[in-house]
Amino acid sequence: MKKGRKLAESYGYKVTYFVGGNIRYAGGEFRGVVDTANKTVMVRADHPDYTAEQIMRHEMGHAAFENGDLSIDEAREMLLDDFTADEINELIEIYNSEYGGILSTEEAFEEICCDALGRMNIFEDAGLNSESYGKAQDTVRKYAAERTGSKGRAPPKKGGVKYSKEVPAIDLSDISTLSKRIGNVTGAKRYNIIRDFIMDELSQQPIVLSDGRKAVVDKSDALHIANKSRSKKTAEIAQIRKIVETAQLVAEETSTKNGKFKHFYYYEASVRYRGETFNVYLNVGVARNDATNHIYDITQNLRDTAQPEMRP
Repeated sequence: MKKGRKLAESYGYKVTYFVGGNIRYAGGEFRGVVDTANKTVMVRADHPDYTAEQIMRHEMGHAAFENGDLSIDEAREMLLDDFTADEINELIEIYNSEYGGILSTEEAFEEICCDALGRMNIFEDAGLNSESYGKAQDTVRKYAAERTGSKGRAPPKKGGVKYSKEVPAIDLSDISTLSKRIGNVTGAKRYNIIRDFIMDELSQQPIVLSDGRKAVVDKSDALHIANKSRSKKTAEIAQIRKIVETAQLVAEETSTKNGKFKHFYYYEASVRYRGETFNVYLNVGVARNDATNHIYDITQNLRDTAQPEMRP
């Protein structure tokens, strides 16, 4: 919550966190509200799928569009590099449907952009191309960074109230496929079974990440991911394909002492495990010998030496 509060206060906003459920308005339930006339923002602090910072970034996106720091028309024009006009209209229709048909075309498109700024993806189970959508989200974030500079988003000058709709995190509850393979096996044999599961799940190589970067995973990488995996990490590995497909680039490490990799990229995904929602980080290493990107680990923390990727 501290990061979200610091973000909003840097733009001159008064922050209120609430718990115990969503705000109910116009027949819907909402996790956040930004009032650009009074410079106030309300964010649910105990959301099961998203951090307070993610929700806050979404709300400040609305503020930037209201203020004129960001332009709907410009964002749509840039998205045409990733989507056709028909595909963009399909996204808009889905968003409008999620909001019960209460949004205009422009309002629905703004929600798409603000979800990108908050690194939120409601399309995991919607049958849409996650790779293309990931590229489109990245385009929106780059556009926002170019328009607003390092500050990200300035406080809005005009008035209005925006509401943020619910979207899911990756559910880690189903580990049946992996647990059947492991059975009662322990020790090194257990890690080898998990290694082989990872290789099977990521057999379609090269693997295309959300920003279009291509990566591979070999047995050495897979064994490193499997090593010392306990219940929570095993659950993450059971959903490794979804994590790889949806995780968004958030940081990189340009100089490392790792003997195999000279550079690391870190991709973030929101997951839910036994009622707890948290972020995990897909570690992608750039090989020293041939610059190939390798999926190397899933961790719950970023290294202190990792530098945030430019993002609004």
